[in-house]
Amino acid sequence: ASGGLKVVNFYPILNGRNAEIDTSYRARLINFYASLAGVNESRVKLEGLRVPGVLQTKLLPAHYGIGTVGVAVMGPEFQTNTRLVEGVQEHLQSIGGPGMLLVATSATQVTFDFELEITTRRVTTDADRTLLEAQIKRLMLDYFRILTIGATVSSEALATRIHSGTNGIVSLGTIGGSSAFKAVWVSKGLPGSTVDDRQKMLDSTYTLNSESFGALGTITYSYL
Repeated sequence: ASGGLKVVNFYPILNGRNAEIDTSYRARLINFYASLAGVNESRVKLEGLRVPGVLQTKLLPAHYGIGTVGVAVMGPEFQTNTRLVEGVQEHLQSIGGPGMLLVATSATQVTFDFELEITTRRVTTDADRTLLEAQIKRLMLDYFRILTIGATVSSEALATRIHSGTNGIVSLGTIGGSSAFKAVWVSKGLPGSTVDDRQKMLDSTYTLNSESFGALGTITYSYL
């Protein structure tokens, strides 16, 4: 009759909130954004561990530019795959703070290829050399398996391990010197990818980045 809009509610209104003054609403907004920004490494790690197969995550500030945080996803022996990365990314969607984009990614694999010049203390047959090469490869694999992410790879320490692990039968250049290996080649890339930037390692040590892990590549043998 008054020209107003009339509404009939067939069901009770069960949601909503009581009226509040601007000061109270402003305080709630401030606390809301603070809670969004409160994303820490522990929370990201817990979200990552909810994905089966993920054993570790590592935060990489500004990995994809300002306002981004890379989350390196690692499974057994730091390896990962597309399924694990996508699974972690789904869990990260709900915890990104304002001005901060969380992006799941694989850790970088740094592969080391070795050229060995071997000197033996006794005459060896082809069968002896096959066993020695298998033993050397096992020693080298064990060395890389105990390396942590961001560790330093030392060719001298690796040569010493081979020398002692073969009971002194095998010598590689000068033990404890920079000539332990004939050559060491280094390449970087995501696990399982093809990498073209293969470069020769010039020093006796190589320090991995905070998001990189070392892996054993190919081994070639020559006997002196």
